Amino acid sequence: MTPPARPDAAVFARLLAALLFSPGLGLPGATPAAAQTDDPCRGVELGPRAECGYLTVLEDPSGPATGRTIPIRYLVIRAERPAGREPVFLFAGGPGQGSTDLAGLARGPFASVGATRDMVMVDQRGTGGSNPLACPIDLIANPALAFGHVFDPEKFARCRTRLEQSADLELYTTERAIVDVDRVRRHLGYEKILVWGGSYGTRIGQAYLRAYPEHVAAAVIDGVVPFDFRAPAEYAASLQQSLDRVFADCAASPDCGPANPDLPAAFGRLLGTLRRGPATVTIRRPDSSTASVELALGDFGYAVRGLLYGSGGGRRLPGMVTEADRTGDLTPFAQAYFNRAAGFNDSFADGLHFAIFCAEDVGFIDQGEVPALVRGAFIGSYLIDEYSAICREWVRAPIGPGAREPLRAPVPVLVVSGWFDPVTPPEAGERVARHLPNARHLIVRNEAHGAGFGCAAPAVLHVLETASLDGLPEVCAGVTNLFARRR
Repeated sequence: MTPPARPDAAVFARLLAALLFSPGLGLPGATPAAAQTDDPCRGVELGPRAECGYLTVLEDPSGPATGRTIPIRYLVIRAERPAGREPVFLFAGGPGQGSTDLAGLARGPFASVGATRDMVMVDQRGTGGSNPLACPIDLIANPALAFGHVFDPEKFARCRTRLEQSADLELYTTERAIVDVDRVRRHLGYEKILVWGGSYGTRIGQAYLRAYPEHVAAAVIDGVVPFDFRAPAEYAASLQQSLDRVFADCAASPDCGPANPDLPAAFGRLLGTLRRGPATVTIRRPDSSTASVELALGDFGYAVRGLLYGSGGGRRLPGMVTEADRTGDLTPFAQAYFNRAAGFNDSFADGLHFAIFCAEDVGFIDQGEVPALVRGAFIGSYLIDEYSAICREWVRAPIGPGAREPLRAPVPVLVVSGWFDPVTPPEAGERVARHLPNARHLIVRNEAHGAGFGCAAPAVLHVLETASLDGLPEVCAGVTNLFARRR
């Protein structure tokens, strides 16, 4: 099987681009939203096999039937050659991305699967077209607002006040989201499904599989977020591990090593410069106009983390470090930081991000353990501090008993991890895989976050096409270095 073309890091991070919906069945707590006035496919280029629709659900299914309702937007790309096979449900990451934006996967890397299986995407409540909890600001007009904080407390305090006018923020959790997903499954008439989840979408996929195992034929989870992850408790250590692994592979490479001697020392000098104060640099907006911004130490660390999300960014990083050390110019890091922030600002639901992480992760971090969690990591406690500051003011929803217990479902599950992943490293995938009686854990030696689109693609496609781990092809043989020349 020939692997599909691998999307670059930016494409994977933003594989967001399509919507669809259709009329529905009468379900308890959910009714088809035939009277929606806006077009759920508006602004999206879809092929003739795509269908768009809304399902209207009670925001609080346990409340009165006259309570507030919200739309749940879904997209179906029908099989090219329908064969009565189970569909694949795709779950996006973040949390905060809308799954209907993953239509690019259905039409690209997973096109062979879509030949005989429907591809279904449901915007999680609080994202996309499902009552999005968005906190946008105009970073193009005001680039400086992207710097100084990952999450500006004043901005998000104002956003929370605004969102509470149209949403009960306690009702936007993973557990409630999967109930919506199952309603869409029934609405569309599917008995069983296959699951693919990327990044936070792996938690949605695991939660659905735990709640509805009888309706899942097989699953692929790529860049795995365990139920007990406690994001961002592990972020500093996993980022440092990713950076160390990139530097080690560069040193061992006959091309990268000589061109970038002693990377740890060069990187340390950049950190030293920023510890003395922010660097003033000039970045470019999409229209090529420029703006002066202040790149602080935390911004630099977050820029490095963003680069390491993709294997392409990891390959570029040594040269960027060497050049910045030689010239003192940190503009490329500021530009990478700004580009990523502006891209997420277009479609990312920050309010849903906090609703999930504050309830399911950050609230379980003991501040007394923070020094040990960040020891030896260049970014220190920056990300824990940023999340903790927001979550002290955000609504923390209660989560159900057992929500942090591992998944133990018997269905076939392919777990995929990237060796260089700075956020969900292979150790996280192993924590999930060891509790699954019918799982394979594939660690891809030359990939980072979202490792299933390179040399591992034939294994991913095999599971999605056959709903089985039997006959899983051997992949990525001989891949031992991030900087090895590609054929």
